[in-house]
Parts: sequence; structure tokens; C-alpha cells
Amino acid sequence: MENISEKPKRGRPVKYNPECLASFDKIYPHYSRRGLVEILLHSRAAVVVNEAAKCNPQKNAWIKYFMSDPTGERIFHKTVLAALGRIEQKRVLIKTAKVIATRRLRTAEALQEVRRVCYRLAVAALDGLDDEAADCAAVDAEEGADLDGEAPDAAEKIPESS
Repeated sequence: MENISEKPKRGRPVKYNPECLASFDKIYPHYSRRGLVEILLHSRAAVVVNEAAKCNPQKNAWIKYFMSDPTGERIFHKTVLAALGRIEQKRVLIKTAKVIATRRLRTAEALQEVRRVCYRLAVAALDGLDDEAADCAAVDAEEGADLDGEAPDAAEKIPESS
């Protein structure tokens, strides 16, 4: 007979590196594990958006939506950036961020858009589509009417290592 001395752990399985979460826990000791994951996702998306801004500031002026408000005060859309951080492909993250910023979506609408993109990426992965086809499936022409079907210049210059 088997010895069942350990009970299975409850809750969501850990997706992110425990050492990384431990380092965030030292900085933010009062946050739960879920809160630390949100900070990690927000930070990742902010870095990708900032890299895109540095590559071509004039073409990527829409990025100001995520980093400042119209009055010039410093403001971050942390909830939207955390949702964008769930998108693993940097090209798709930048395309989706551009759609959200150019349409100036409210937070609830932006989260709905990110969930839609994540769902399409998951379906494309299940269908066995390659990365290019998954990109097209995630952000199609009607979703990003202002996009010409190509990735922004910044997305092409950013390496794909996640």
C-alpha cells in the first residue's frame, strides 16, 4: 500500500521562477504571491514598451498613453500593463498595446482586448500554427484597423528572448 504522507498543494501552480518571486518579495514584503506576479508582469510589459519607445520615439508616440497622462503628470496604467505582460510574444504585446493606446480604451475594455488576444494565441497554439500565423490570428486587421498587418519597427528590433 502506498504511503500518502504529503498532500497535494492547493491553489494555482507556480508559473514563474521562485527565485525571481523571492527577490520581488524582498522589495515588496507586504504583497501576496499573486501580487508579486502582477508586479512581475507589469514590469515585463513596461520594459518591452519602453524598449519600443527608445527604438523609434516619433513613430511610437502612442506609448505615452502607458507612461503619462495628457496633462504631463507621470501615470502608469498598471492593470493594463500587467495584463499585457501575460502576452509572451513581444511583437504581439506591442501590437496589442498600440491598439489599446490609439483607441484610448478604458481599463475594462483594454483587459477584454488582452484576454481576446491571449485566447486567440492559445487557440492558434492548439491548432499548431507557427508564430507568424499566431501573430495574425491574435491581432487581426479589424482589431487593429490602424495597423498595416506588419509589426511596428520597434518590435522588429527587440530580440524575442523572453
